Parts: sequence; structure tokens; C-alpha cells
Amino acid sequence: MCSIPCAPPPGARRHGWGLVDQNFYTYTSPVWLAHQLEQDELAFALSERGRSRAFLDSLASGAIELHDDTANSLFQREHETALAAQQAQTALTMARAQSSPAAVRVADLEVQAAQMQAAHIAAVLAIEARDEQLAALVPDRIQAPLTRAEVQALLPHTTTMVAYWIGDEGSLAFVLTGDAAITIELPVGRAALTQQVYQLREELVHAPPMQKLRQPQAAVWLYQQLLVPLRAHIRTPDLLIVPYGPLHYLPFAALGDGSGEMLLDDVTLTLLPSASVLPFVQRPRPAPDAAPQVLVLANADYTLPSAAIEAEAIGELFLGQVYLGEQATERIVREHAERADIIHFATHGKYMPDAPLASYLTLAPSPPNTVPAVARSGHDRSARLEVAEVYGLNLRQAELVVLSACETSLGMLSDGDDMVGLTRAFFFAGAPSVVASLWLVPDDATQQLMTRFYTHLRGGESKADALRKAQQDIRTLYPSPYYWAGFVLIGDGERALMTLPGWQRLPWWAWAALSVFLVMLGLLIYRGRLCHTLSINFLATWCAARSMRSRISKARMWR
Repeated sequence: MCSIPCAPPPGARRHGWGLVDQNFYTYTSPVWLAHQLEQDELAFALSERGRSRAFLDSLASGAIELHDDTANSLFQREHETALAAQQAQTALTMARAQSSPAAVRVADLEVQAAQMQAAHIAAVLAIEARDEQLAALVPDRIQAPLTRAEVQALLPHTTTMVAYWIGDEGSLAFVLTGDAAITIELPVGRAALTQQVYQLREELVHAPPMQKLRQPQAAVWLYQQLLVPLRAHIRTPDLLIVPYGPLHYLPFAALGDGSGEMLLDDVTLTLLPSASVLPFVQRPRPAPDAAPQVLVLANADYTLPSAAIEAEAIGELFLGQVYLGEQATERIVREHAERADIIHFATHGKYMPDAPLASYLTLAPSPPNTVPAVARSGHDRSARLEVAEVYGLNLRQAELVVLSACETSLGMLSDGDDMVGLTRAFFFAGAPSVVASLWLVPDDATQQLMTRFYTHLRGGESKADALRKAQQDIRTLYPSPYYWAGFVLIGDGERALMTLPGWQRLPWWAWAALSVFLVMLGLLIYRGRLCHTLSINFLATWCAARSMRSRISKARMWR
């Protein structure tokens, strides 16, 4: 079955989820209340803050290997001081709640709580001074999420952002452009949306091949509830969606009005985990290269023949490094990934709902003593690239990570609405864009989709446009969204990865006009040459006639 894990796993509260869940209503009910009081700037800020808490709390409980020792020690210090500050505050609260609290005891606890809080603030500030990307993952960091105005200032003029917030009875859509902001109420709550998203995934993924519909009824219902109320405010070609709750599992490209038209036909889609990550995915990078460095690992266990074909096609398009079968090891990832512009995994992916930090991509076993001990512990761990290990990679050179595997966009959602999975880990490692899957994707169709995606990238399209055009290409072969809507682009979709000569970037109509012009010019030249030839022939004939006439006259004179 297609699971939509919207709650912590059993027992998870004892291992890091509890702190956020205790504050769940702090970040939900006030969102709706602020909207009702016409304080939508505040409602947006509360929604953004709620998105970033759960992941950070759960992160502290996992064995995560960051990409340098200093970052590791800073993060450990933050975690320890945060725990000490919480314990001190709890002790102070309990002392004050006693029927006859001892004044001296309360005073001592107040001093201790203040000291622990100051130590935690110092730890957070040290992390912020070291690395803004690391600071973005710190629970209760000093810096607040972006305001609505700050988000608007970062949006390109061609982009509309829709940030959803899902409540129990009703929901909100924050619709933002560079020069406008509006909040729209949606008369649908969490339970109904969860049921319809689940139903859509069931109809797409588990229906027999002959019964897979072009547009299931659930896709139409979700389109009507989530997008029809917003359509008058979406006037740009690019749509940036920040999901919430069950919408993290929704293939937005598959939604449509029931007539056969789909959202994919109208806009280019990109997803973001939160609006506040925009500065990280948009940070300055080198200009697109004429020949980006591409690293491809595929078919690590020899069970995906189409993945090998896919990898070889990508290698031919970009002249990249391709590692197949037993060559596709974690050692190769660690040695080459930090210098690659594009990293492509065409292998099996496994989502672990009860332990999201253990979700992984399948790789070939590495030779002994070539990977860190944390990766070698356990049964055959070197044949996996786990979420916890991805945090240890340095991917700041990368422009794009493609996870051409199953369920790579899935993760565990807590009540605080943050996704713990592979995509979040690759963002932290430095990648601004991740293409990942929402379900168990079919091997053959995925191979064709990825080949078309890289072909469009090679042609100079942006990352988001390349995925959209590839999905439209495959849709003509496989009408059901099951075959092409499972892949989503998360992060920066605006940039192109190839720099083409100006003449190669001309649109089709310019080429058509140029062709017509050249044909007409050719005809004119041909006609000009023809006229020139006729004129010369006429002049030669005329001169010859005059010469003959002159000769005749002279001959007559001589007789």
C-alpha cells in the first residue's frame, strides 16, 4: 500500500519528536487565528516557523555525520546546550508550581536556567558565524524565518509562489508574487485531503496497467479544492509550490480539470520544503558551463537493465563519468561527488517510514576500509547511501542531484510538518535542486523520461522546464500520470545548466522566419542571376547583329 505517514512512528516521542509535537498547536491554531484577525503577514510567519521545527528536533536524535569535524562539534554543542536549557527550565517550572516553593531554590534555578539559555544562544550564534547552511537546521535558532515581504523580494517576476497551510477544518493558501500577496481560504481540511491524496496514489500506482486512468477522479477533486480558487491569481508561467501535510505526497503535475487538461499544461512546476530556504537554493553560483561535470551511478545490483541504458545515454549526452554495477559504490560517491555539477543515481531507493534517517539508495558494496566506520557498521551498510550519511557529503559544487529511484521524495512527517528524508539531506549537503520520486516508479518509462530530461537540459532548458517537457514527451507515450508525474523537482528550477551559442537559443519561429528569408533571398539571387544572364545574352545578340549588319554594309560598298 502507498503509505502517507503523517504522524511520528510508534515510540518516536522518546527519541526527539516530542518537543515539536508538544508545541504543535502553538504553530497551527494561531495561523488560522491570525488570518481571521486579518493579520496575514503574521499568519504566514507562523506557518513558516512551524515548517522548520520538527525536522530539527528529530535531527538531534539521529546519528548524522556532517561534512567536517568542526561542524560536527558545533552541532553537538548546540544539541547539548539546548537539552540542558530545557531541563533547567522544566526544573524551574516545577519548583514554581509547588504549593510552598522555597525562595532560595527558585532563585538558584532561575540563575541556572538563564545560564543554560545563554549557553544555548552562544552555541547557535557560533554555528551561524560558521555556516549559514548549518544554522538553517538548528532548532530554535535566533534568526527568524523569512517574512512575507522578504520572500516576495526573492521571487523572480516570472514566478508565483503558493504556500499551503492545512488545518483540521479549513486550509489557507498564501499566494505571493514580487508585487502582490493574498491569502485565500480553502474550505477543506486535513482529513479530507489526506484521504483524497491517498486515493489518488492508490489509483495511479496500484491499478492494473489497463485500468490506469489519464485523470482519476481524485485528481480532479484535488484540482478543484487546491487550485481552482487560486487560478485568477496565478498569471505567471512558473509556479512554486510549498506543500503542507499530506500535500508533500501529492503529484501536482497530475491534477486537472477533468477535460484532459492538466496543471502541467499551463505552468512549470517546482516545489520547496519551505519559503525560507529560498536564499540557500538561490545563492550565487558560477555561470552555467558549456560542459558540466556529470557523475552517474546506476544498476548497482544488476536488477535494473533500463537504468544502465539510462546511465549510458546521460553519459553520451554530457560526456560524464558513468559507474555501473559493482563500480557504483559509496567510495565513488565520496571521492567524486564534491567535484560534480550533476549527480545522478539510477538505482533502487528504499523509504523507511519507521526510521526515516535510515532511508537509503542502493549501491554496490565498497571494498573494505574505503568508507567511514559509521557506514560500515551493521549488515552490508556499505551497499547503502543512507539519509544520515548524505549529511556528511560536501555537494556545494553541485547544481542538481537526480534520484532516479523509487520513493526518494518520501519522508516522515510529524505534526510540525517537516519532511525527514533523502531530499532534505541533499539540500543540507549543498545541492540547490533535487529531482526525486513519489512512488515506486517503473523502470522502462523512467529510463525514457530521464533520457528526455537530460536531452532538454543539454538543449539549454532550465531544470524545471526540462522536467516539464520530458513529462509532456512521455505523456504522449504513456497517458497515465503514473508513468511520468511521480518525479518532482524540489529547490531551484530557474537556472539552466548549459550555455549554448546565441544562434542555438533561437526559438522555433525565429528559425522558421530565418528559413523563409533565406529561401526568398535565394530566389531573388537566382532570379537576379537569370536576368543578368538574359541581359548579357541579349546584349551579345544585339552586338552580333550590329556587327553583321556593318559587315554587310561594307561588303556592299566593296562590290
